[in-house]
Amino acid sequence: MGDSPNANATVVGNVVTGNEFGFFFCDAAVGLATNNRAAKNCAGFMLLNTPAPTLPHRWVVGSNDVTHNDKPCPAVKDEGFPPLSGTGIFLLGARNNVVTHNTVWANRPGEATPFGGGIRVQSSKPFGGTTASGNVIGRNVAYHNRPADIVWDKKGQNAFVKNKCSRSKPAGLCH
Repeated sequence: MGDSPNANATVVGNVVTGNEFGFFFCDAAVGLATNNRAAKNCAGFMLLNTPAPTLPHRWVVGSNDVTHNDKPCPAVKDEGFPPLSGTGIFLLGARNNVVTHNTVWANRPGEATPFGGGIRVQSSKPFGGTTASGNVIGRNVAYHNRPADIVWDKKGQNAFVKNKCSRSKPAGLCH
């Protein structure tokens, strides 16, 4: 789903396997993605902010099963985007979203990539977007992801609340 300033989308009960993105919300705002399964994609869920005018915000990504998203996808050189693999839920420049009650398991890069991890929150400024901020990452269960179960670039103000996991970068985001 892309370029939708007021998508008001409801994405429920879907299974997506073997694609570049399982669920891809690019410059799309306002929606609910719940009770879905994303497996064996490059990234299970991705909320991406680009230079486009619509900022991905007011999404609830909850109660999803996100596992083994380790498919290697090549770089998109004309857009300056590096290879992607091994990412469960990725908020790249997204703001004011809730990621809750998801099971995020064994998402590991299948090739060298600067991205990867169970739940990743990161700025999209290098790609013309914004700093990820105002997001709440809470009550998720994330294990056996690499490089960590939760990865945050420490930019913006984001809340990490009662996530059950064993490793985070930076340390301290698992409870």
